[in-house]
Amino acid sequence: MKTLVESRKQLKRNHILDLIRRSPEPLSRFNIKKMTGYSMTTVSNTITELLQEGLLPEDTCSDTRRMGRKPIFLHLNSSGGYFIGIEFNIQAIHYVILDFKCTPIFSGQATITEPISTSILLDLVFQYTEECLKYLGLRRERVLGIGVGLPGYIDAAAGIALNYPHLPDWKNIPIVQIMEERFQLPCYIGNNVGVMGLVFKWISEYHESCDFLLVSIRTGVRCIPVINQQPYFGKISSTGEIGHLKVSAANRICDCGQIGCLNTEIADLSIREKIEDGFKANRFPIIRKIADGRRPTVRMLVRAAQAGDTDAIGLIKESGFYLGRAIAQAGNLFAPQKIILSGQLVQAGNLLFDALQTQINSECLPAISNHMEIMPSPFGDDIGALGAAALVLENEFNPIASNTTL
Repeated sequence: MKTLVESRKQLKRNHILDLIRRSPEPLSRFNIKKMTGYSMTTVSNTITELLQEGLLPEDTCSDTRRMGRKPIFLHLNSSGGYFIGIEFNIQAIHYVILDFKCTPIFSGQATITEPISTSILLDLVFQYTEECLKYLGLRRERVLGIGVGLPGYIDAAAGIALNYPHLPDWKNIPIVQIMEERFQLPCYIGNNVGVMGLVFKWISEYHESCDFLLVSIRTGVRCIPVINQQPYFGKISSTGEIGHLKVSAANRICDCGQIGCLNTEIADLSIREKIEDGFKANRFPIIRKIADGRRPTVRMLVRAAQAGDTDAIGLIKESGFYLGRAIAQAGNLFAPQKIILSGQLVQAGNLLFDALQTQINSECLPAISNHMEIMPSPFGDDIGALGAAALVLENEFNPIASNTTL
């Protein structure tokens, strides 16, 4: 436990780093003093420590037109530290390394083949964490932490993965303790969708100034509100579970035990089940051809729809209808300026978005929907791994005391 003096020093240090990270122009010590209100002694001492730790380099202003003493500008050192992010669900595992400027320098992914067990899944996490460390080589000494985006429900404060409906033996896993003992590095955990909101906070080219809802469609559907540039996670790990909003009169049973949930209509595994049911009735002919004996996927659905499969087109439009019902309810609650959608289904483009927009216009208050833009995420499937790496930043370098429970 840090003392009050140590905590204040850490907050000032993080505040200065954050200003340098986010500034579009180089900053000098004097700039930082004016922006923070800290004494010049505090600023100079803090920056001296950051220089000694290799987190900041400095250089003299090169503007030849400038008269008098030229300021010394401060920058982030991209090789000052590295953040490893690992994220997975029942379908795939993704991993990434961010440098100290939040630039991805290494990434990868692997498909997970069912059936899978907890022990196998943990072995994959170990394997790809080690692959990241191997890539860094001697630079592994500069790794500042490992972030893990976990499916299902977690106790972030205790460092425990509680359960995951799609993996029956995934219960009460002390994942933080396991990772820290194995790799001798700080480890932080968050819900694998929750951490996605952090990408828009920490990776500078994707900063969003407006309020928005990030909606992820994968094995479940979850929504992360980002308000005043801060993702909202709440105190428990189930914030934003719009996948359990009731949008349908169908009788498919959700993993929560109820019927009518959005998850039963548009989650990746639910779409797979719908297609397999359709195969029995000789529907989805193009998907059957693409699958060629394999289990169907959402990617196959999108490809088939683009190739003119009328059954596939109908299923995507139906998915847009149900998603629109849920987003209209979330929109009425949060009044966001943007809805950002992530997931393989989003690759269907206007086939999905037109049906989605029609339903939102029907069920959302006009004062909200008329000022709400719907757009695909600028990230690919690795958004969860990027968010997991950003989770280390959130815990180690947040200029505001971290209270995240992802």
